[in-house]
Amino acid sequence: MKIKLLSILLFFCLISFSQDLRIQGKVTFEKSNSDKLAEVIVSKQDSLLNSTVLEEDGFFVFSHLSPGNYTIEVKQWGKIVYAKNWDVKKDIDLGEIKVAVEKEIQQITVTGKRKLIERKVDRMVFNVENSVFSSGETALDILKKTPQIRVKEESLVLIGKSSMKVMVNNRMISLSGKELITYLESVSSDDIKNVEIISNPPAKYEAEGNSGLININLKQAFKNTWSLSIRQQLKQASYSSYGNGLSFNINRNKIIFSSSVNYDKRKVKNINHINYFYPDENWNILDKNLKDGNSYSGRVSIDYLISKNNTVGFIYDYDYVQSTPKEQEKSFTKISNRSDYNHIYSLSTITDKYNYHSANLHDIYKIDSTKGKQITFDLDYFYNKSPKENYSQTNYSLDGNLRNYYGFENIGEQEVNNFSLTIDMQHPLSWMEMNYGAKISFNKTKNNIFYYDVTTGNPVLNLENTDKFDYKENDQSFYFTVNKKIKEKWEFKLGVRTEFTRTEGKSFTLYQTDRKKYVKLFPTAYLLYTLKDDATISVNYGRRIQRPRFYSLNPFRFYLNPYSYLTGNPDLKPTYSHNIEMSYVCNEFAHTLYYSKTEGDYEQVTILNNDNRIQINKPLNALNSEILGYKTSYSFFVYKWWESVNECTISYAEYKSPLSFISNRRNIGWTLYFSTDNTFYLNKNKTIAFAVDWWYNSKGPDQMDKGTSYNSLDFALKLFFINKNLQISLRGCDVTGSNRAKWTSFTHNIKQTYKNYGDGSQYFLLSMVYKLGNKKLKELKRQTGNQEEKERIH
Repeated sequence: MKIKLLSILLFFCLISFSQDLRIQGKVTFEKSNSDKLAEVIVSKQDSLLNSTVLEEDGFFVFSHLSPGNYTIEVKQWGKIVYAKNWDVKKDIDLGEIKVAVEKEIQQITVTGKRKLIERKVDRMVFNVENSVFSSGETALDILKKTPQIRVKEESLVLIGKSSMKVMVNNRMISLSGKELITYLESVSSDDIKNVEIISNPPAKYEAEGNSGLININLKQAFKNTWSLSIRQQLKQASYSSYGNGLSFNINRNKIIFSSSVNYDKRKVKNINHINYFYPDENWNILDKNLKDGNSYSGRVSIDYLISKNNTVGFIYDYDYVQSTPKEQEKSFTKISNRSDYNHIYSLSTITDKYNYHSANLHDIYKIDSTKGKQITFDLDYFYNKSPKENYSQTNYSLDGNLRNYYGFENIGEQEVNNFSLTIDMQHPLSWMEMNYGAKISFNKTKNNIFYYDVTTGNPVLNLENTDKFDYKENDQSFYFTVNKKIKEKWEFKLGVRTEFTRTEGKSFTLYQTDRKKYVKLFPTAYLLYTLKDDATISVNYGRRIQRPRFYSLNPFRFYLNPYSYLTGNPDLKPTYSHNIEMSYVCNEFAHTLYYSKTEGDYEQVTILNNDNRIQINKPLNALNSEILGYKTSYSFFVYKWWESVNECTISYAEYKSPLSFISNRRNIGWTLYFSTDNTFYLNKNKTIAFAVDWWYNSKGPDQMDKGTSYNSLDFALKLFFINKNLQISLRGCDVTGSNRAKWTSFTHNIKQTYKNYGDGSQYFLLSMVYKLGNKKLKELKRQTGNQEEKERIH
């Protein structure tokens, strides 16, 4: 099968139906030195085909063009000083284009302002460039104003999706959680051209996860420039935490180099209120978790332009997290109607490490740069090692009198190795566009688990809770996509991704080996129609797969006390989902009707046993679901001092479980979500800004749980200094303490309730970002070929 895939790929790489048309001319400026940092750009249907920096003579040539409408632009210092459309049917000599810089800028006629929100065949585009947004802000601020994207605590959420991935200049970045938020805070809003929201990703992207994508397109960088960004943060919740970061980028001659280093000291408390209502007694559990540790991360990226058509590069990422001896888990359980003991007090001291290395080697070869034909090779490797140790002491008492004592030590380690090779071909033709490629990936995961009874003071190995488990997974995939416009009104895009997967799980303790293999197809389809008023109607479909996270496959048991533990499940199977969307976009309005069907979804299920009171929290393929929803967004900027983004989502969900011990095997209901994000500028130069954000989530079903309503009120004060190169901001999140939902579920007819809150949602954050350099510089971001596997280790 490998030979067939490579043969098909080689066949398509050799196809070429391009025509050899050319556009040439000469640009002269009013001033003799005005041609410095000037460039000529040729584009087709808003897609950049090629650009060239003008030499001293001012001549330029674009060749290997196919017939069609092209736009020729001359830019100087990032500003358009000349623009004109041409219908190219044969070779064209534009002659001498004379540009009087100061006057020509005023003479440019804008035939139509690019809409704030526009719909393309497979994505929605939020145009930040030339908008009314204030300069000097960050990419995170822009995402807060982007339709359908919700910035929640230390994560990003695409409304209606279970997860989301982030790209920069069409290259995936392997960051998540706090690290992703930190990176977005280091990118200036002045550098952003637009943000693309891809709720149903095409076949080119991994079929992994019922997730969406956002792609941040940066403006084009100039050569011989550098930039330096310094970040400092102080976070105050129950405890104080702080972070520092430094990033440096340089674009000189044929080398593009970028680097960053970050250090964060965290101390975060979370509280869980848990109730188990057994038939003859109730367990009321108060669990307090204190995470205390340090994290170090760094990134180095270098690209070398061998020629104007060939670029090679290397990326290395490092992330290290270590808890301190102060990281603890305290659990206090009060039991009613119990004669032997009615209180359980457990104290666990946790030692946790996370050691991550990632390397990427890539080559981009432009076969025909004028038409966008290019082939890309990515060779990727990552390694992750996560040892964890839990030393726990448990006391049993009756009305304060000690009845029993138990101690144990729980040690586990997970080690993940991944290697992958990806080949991608972008192949536009004169009558349609093609994109195809292949990927092969190898995963190997090792898990070691040891459990010692230390009640007597001498460690005794408990073989029942000790295991060594290895997991292997090999994936091969091939994708093919075609895209075509019909009479400027209609556009369609069709694609399919084929994935062949083989897995092997081996338990050395149980002498058991489990092997699986399967081939799956993941089709995608898109249709777009443009109305007379430039409004658009679109329909799309896509099938996705959600493979278990590596930690979910780890059978390691993390004990809170002898009665309660969390564990992974080596028998987890992939989840499959079907997604359909229909959208209408007009001006600042965006409306979407969506439907999602998921088969074999897995969730964390707490299994209760009425006989021995053991409480097991374990991921299971526990449900099938269908969700029908409507979401709308409206952005208005009527006043220069007020920007407002408003969104509303209404959904109806039906969850069904095939597992007999889940009592409420059918969970249905409506859910409403509403948010309003408002920024007020308090002076004319927009150097003082005050933001007020509020969101509300109604009660409703979430998988097999039923939840109460919850909301959050956030504010931010932003101050800009030194031509907006220095930004100081103060943020308050969940200032009213209302982001505290309560969840209810049933297993074996035993009612369970949960309520979680803590420093992850309610805090104050003081941050400072200072940028300097001789010119704004954008990093050349790469999408590593094993991004799907990296997502599964978090």
